[in-house]
Amino acid sequence: RGTHPVVGVATRDCHLTEPGYKRLVGSTGTSWGWCLKTMKVYHDSRKFRLGVSYPRDIDEKLRVPDTFYMILDMDRGTLAFQANNDFLGVAFSGLRGEELFPIVSAVWGHCEVSLTYVGCHQFERERSLA
Repeated sequence: RGTHPVVGVATRDCHLTEPGYKRLVGSTGTSWGWCLKTMKVYHDSRKFRLGVSYPRDIDEKLRVPDTFYMILDMDRGTLAFQANNDFLGVAFSGLRGEELFPIVSAVWGHCEVSLTYVGCHQFERERSLA
């Protein structure tokens, strides 16, 4: 995974390249990311340079498996993650109304990442209105 493996979401204004050896996703106000190595979330790193621990009640033994879920709920405006059968909680909120795209950042040259869209979930109340 390298030293800065970060997954998250970004607007179309997010920079896709940066000079130097650093974490890209979450470094500006146009992206929100979770670093799988430091177990911290980042957004606009000029304000939150050190990141915020995530999950909040982190277990020192927690290692993110090769396959995990990134859960973007645009109705609620939240981004969360799930590893194995454990919902890790909401990492970011306040995303409602943003046009967002999945994004991955890694500085390791031989890194390989796959993203798979699993689908959307309609709540029972929404189905009855359709």
